[in-house]
Amino acid sequence: MFQRNENRLEISRFYPLIVVAILVIVFWAFGAAGAQSGDAPLGPQSAPSMLNYQGIVKVSGSPFTGPDGYFKFAIVNAVTGDGTVNYWANDGKVSGEPNLSITQAVRDGLFNV
Repeated sequence: MFQRNENRLEISRFYPLIVVAILVIVFWAFGAAGAQSGDAPLGPQSAPSMLNYQGIVKVSGSPFTGPDGYFKFAIVNAVTGDGTVNYWANDGKVSGEPNLSITQAVRDGLFNV
């Protein structure tokens, strides 16, 4: 009355193996495409055009209460920040501290630009 289909039973035994093989291939493909050891380091041509920055402003050890703060930003070539060369400045100045400041909202001492 009850008969087994032996072929169906044999194939279904391999389903887990087939699934694992497919997963290995997919992970290998994405891993190989995402991180190749021979890639050159990123150069200036791939630098982002925008950066996010956030920080906290304190006055005498307490968070600045705002509502606004006046900031000057520059990316310079010196650790001390005196910058003989500005790689970027919020007012376009090529060296030293920017002349112009920007107004930025400060809430509980926190700002995001």
